[in-house]
Amino acid sequence: MKWLKMLKRQKLPYLHVRYRKTPRTAASGKVFDDFEFDVLSEEEGVTTSSIPHTRIIPDDSLIEVIVEGTR
Repeated sequence: MKWLKMLKRQKLPYLHVRYRKTPRTAASGKVFDDFEFDVLSEEEGVTTSSIPHTRIIPDDSLIEVIVEGTR
């Protein structure tokens, strides 16, 4: 996936995600389970997870990662 290559290029070992599960976001948030993100913490309803750039994820164009400040 493009974002995995970007992480490697910038020498960032992980992609970190903060996610608040709500009835509206529950279906889309399932992607974190599907791609086996590692849960780091859960605080006040917000889950912080990460995935290393070495994790193999199919490049099926189902998700897009936008890095802050790149658009």
